[in-house]
Amino acid sequence: MISRRTLERNVRARIWADRLRRAALRHTPKRPIAGPVAGVAQEFLQRLLGSAIFFWLAGKVVTLVAGPSPVYTFAVLGAGYSARTAYLKYRLSSDPDFKIRDCGCAGRRHDDTAKVLKSGESAFLGIPNGAIGVVLYVLLLVLQYTRHVDAEIALASFACCASAYLSYVMVARIRSLCTNCIHVSALNVLILLHFGVGL
Repeated sequence: MISRRTLERNVRARIWADRLRRAALRHTPKRPIAGPVAGVAQEFLQRLLGSAIFFWLAGKVVTLVAGPSPVYTFAVLGAGYSARTAYLKYRLSSDPDFKIRDCGCAGRRHDDTAKVLKSGESAFLGIPNGAIGVVLYVLLLVLQYTRHVDAEIALASFACCASAYLSYVMVARIRSLCTNCIHVSALNVLILLHFGVGL
């Protein structure tokens, strides 16, 4: 009799637990966009880290060979990638048939620079973000040359914040990646880290 009551109690507990599990599943909100966003975010972080490592090594090599601060290397590269982004934005807006060639690299499933540059977030007050980036990097070079460290840190902080916001838009809203934009984000982080930890 005791074993029968124990068995009945176990069965009732299992039925009760199963009902709770089903009720929880019914009331759990479904997030259909989490999968695609997670995939884009993972690819973004991998490419950002890869770019940052590559540019950090390039900055170290240039410093060892020629002697200038890595900030010069990072700023020149940032100006170059920003200029390329501004050029691509201009070509996409002026020629509807213009196609941006993909590198064809394996594993880049979310690479769609054209989609990112055609979005409304790729310009501020009608000025392409790439053109603004070129101006900011030239200003950073001037500040580095004249040794205005506080102004450099403020400018690098602003650039990192802007890159973080635009990266969020690229990953969460557009759900496509722009290689040039990722490179610029990595360079902004490296510049800020240089002032923060002497990277």
